[in-house]
Amino acid sequence: MRSPETPVHALSGPRRLVLRPGSRGPAVAALQRRLAELGWYGGEPDGVYGELTEDAVRALQRAFRLRVDGVAGPEVRRLLE
Repeated sequence: MRSPETPVHALSGPRRLVLRPGSRGPAVAALQRRLAELGWYGGEPDGVYGELTEDAVRALQRAFRLRVDGVAGPEVRRLLE
């Protein structure tokens, strides 16, 4: 179940949108909240794609047998939607 704080549309923007280490902003915060809701992210959503976010994305990628690169591209975003 999604929290009302997580705008799904923030994750489903243009399919070319790629979030990666160093990215910042509301889309990263939405990614962090969604990862936390699903039990992948244990930090406080801060809108900064740092080591915790990268580790969470890598764990998700491994679990779903995606290419493990720590980058939240279209495949990762589809899983989270």
